[in-house]
Formats: sequence, structure tokens, C-alpha cells
Amino acid sequence: ALNEFHANKDIFIHLGVRPNMNLPKLHSCSHYLMYIKLYGTTDNYNTEYTERLHIEMAKDAWRATNSKDEFPQMTLWLERKEKIFRHEKFISWQRNGCPLPQTLNTTTLPLGIVYERHVMMPKHPTIKAVPIDAIVRDYGATYLRDALARYIAQYRQPNVTLSRAQIEHHALHITIPSRTLPVYQTIKFTVPDYITGGTHIIDSAHIRPARKDSHGNIVPPRFDTVLVNDGTGGSLGVA
Repeated sequence: ALNEFHANKDIFIHLGVRPNMNLPKLHSCSHYLMYIKLYGTTDNYNTEYTERLHIEMAKDAWRATNSKDEFPQMTLWLERKEKIFRHEKFISWQRNGCPLPQTLNTTTLPLGIVYERHVMMPKHPTIKAVPIDAIVRDYGATYLRDALARYIAQYRQPNVTLSRAQIEHHALHITIPSRTLPVYQTIKFTVPDYITGGTHIIDSAHIRPARKDSHGNIVPPRFDTVLVNDGTGGSLGVA
């Protein structure tokens, strides 16, 4: 279907609908196959970023005008907004003691990729009490009870290094009193801002079982894949 579209898309130019077909979304279509083969599914990878910029840089700017000779007014409004944003960052940087940017070893890290990420959990769970049986069934956490028992066995003895056999032995004698657990369906990942001392949200992971919307239609589940560096992977996360 994509090849057929590209073979016949010139009709829009011949009819005078558009002067050309150089659209970012259409160009991206030719790279999706390669990206999926290289990096896997396109989770959290879409064109909503440009849609969001259209709201902030076009729609909001137009609403700030009097609808007459709007382009100079929109340009001036955006320029002032950028200056306020930069000044706000400068004030925040001064309040944090004017810290110097941290120097990173860029000889071993690819440019444009930040590996120093931190997990930011929500203050409150998405669902306060989900039956453990439902978590096993709907969320695919087949070995939740066993994993939770092993975690409790190690948590009870934080200053003792237990072997795998010892952990399994202690886990056999642990009973989970609760029948429900809170569930967090979103985890955000942040990176440090070395200028302001704050953080930026750079990515997020979502888990959500299948459900029905208000019209009774089935909404498919979403379970993002997350690779966890347990501390043995170094700065790149690969041992």
C-alpha cells in the first residue's frame, strides 16, 4: 500500500493541491521498517512532538494576537516567551549556586545519548488495590508470588549475603498476608539538567491491561519493554 501511494502521490502536485510532497510524516514512513529492525517496536516513538509544537508555537501564538496582521504579533509573542523561559532558567541556575556544567567523557559515549537516567515514581498508585490473582492473570506477572517471597527473604536480612539456595529456602516459609497490591501503571525516567540543577523527563514506560472504553470497545493492552541495569552493566548498561 505504501509503494502504491508513493507511485501515485504526484497527482496532488498535478492538481495544484500542493507544490511538493516533502512532508516529515511521509518521509518517516520510508524509515519505519529499518527502525523497527534496528531498535524494535516503535513504543514512545511518534509524531506527536511536532503536533505539540504546533499548539505552542502556532495556535497559542495566534490566540495572543488581535487577529489582524497576526504574523508580526505572533513572532514578537514567541520571541518574548523564549526570553522569559531563558531568564527563568538563569534565575534557577543562580539560586542553585551557579553550578558548573558537569564534564562527561564523550570519547566512549555516542553523541546525543544520555545514559544517566533516574526513575521517578508517581506519588500515588494508579490503582490502590488490585487482587494478586488479577495481577497474575491480567498483567502477565506469572511468578509474582514467588518473586515477592524472594524479595522479602532478602529484605529481612539486609546485612547478610544469601546464596540462591538460602533465598529459596527462606522464601518457602514466607506467607503473603495481603490479597491485593497497589499498581503503578506509569514510570517516568529523568535526566539531570546541569545548568539549573533540576531534571527533565526524557522517557516513560507504561503498563496497562486490556480494558473497555466508555463505548464498550476493547482497548488493547500496552506493556512497554524496559531493560534494567542491575549495576553490573557499567555506564552503557551492557556487561
